[in-house]
Amino acid sequence: MGLPPAMAETGCKLIDPGRCQTMSDDFPAQISVFKKAKVEIASGVSIPPDFTTF
Repeated sequence: MGLPPAMAETGCKLIDPGRCQTMSDDFPAQISVFKKAKVEIASGVSIPPDFTTF
């Protein structure tokens, strides 16, 4: 349902590092998960200040 099946059809793999606190400036845990998985594209729903900081 939603985006994951559509991504899978194109050969993309979804990596979900978990939720984070809104208005945070602390993203090392999420970034570590992405680096370990060699993520090339990041997508998500966040407020602009969090996206910019991330």
